[in-house]
Amino acid sequence: DFGRSRIALTGRLFTDRPVYSIAAVSENLLFSDLDGISAWFAGGFDAGGTVSFSIASAREPQGEMARHEGRISITDGRFNSTLLAKPVERLNAEVELHKNDAAIRIEEFSAGGSKAKAEIVVEDISQRRVRFLLSAERLNLNDIIKKELWELILKGGGEKPDDDTTKAKIPLTGRGTIRIKEGAGFLVN
Repeated sequence: DFGRSRIALTGRLFTDRPVYSIAAVSENLLFSDLDGISAWFAGGFDAGGTVSFSIASAREPQGEMARHEGRISITDGRFNSTLLAKPVERLNAEVELHKNDAAIRIEEFSAGGSKAKAEIVVEDISQRRVRFLLSAERLNLNDIIKKELWELILKGGGEKPDDDTTKAKIPLTGRGTIRIKEGAGFLVN
């Protein structure tokens, strides 16, 4: 238990080899209880909504690739993130995990004046390869991307952190379609 939420965890981990088997289940995890768990969630915002999930992940000695199975549902999600310019509201989404792929269906979300839905297929979790379709009734980059991050993107990424964790990361690759009925954004001077 943490906060008012309850999660059931089972599994086995080994310290001497990269083998594990873990399962997690929660029928009613509150978004407000996630604030203190991840630095991605910004405090000082009235987070709300629920997450329910039943997921399992395993990595066996004979295989290098982890296997994932399960489902995650988000209902009426509302949260603030240090990664986004404005709080996310009215988030309703489903995630299906199967072996090394995932299907993500975001039925609806809004941030500021932006309102959109998306379908994302992660074709290969380990290689971070995706396909996506983003449909937006309204999309304003000021609502999604913080100005500082946008400046960094336009400058080609800026300075890279000098640590070993960034060297081992596999880049996210993919292809997709973005449909915007009404859009806006900002230009960096």
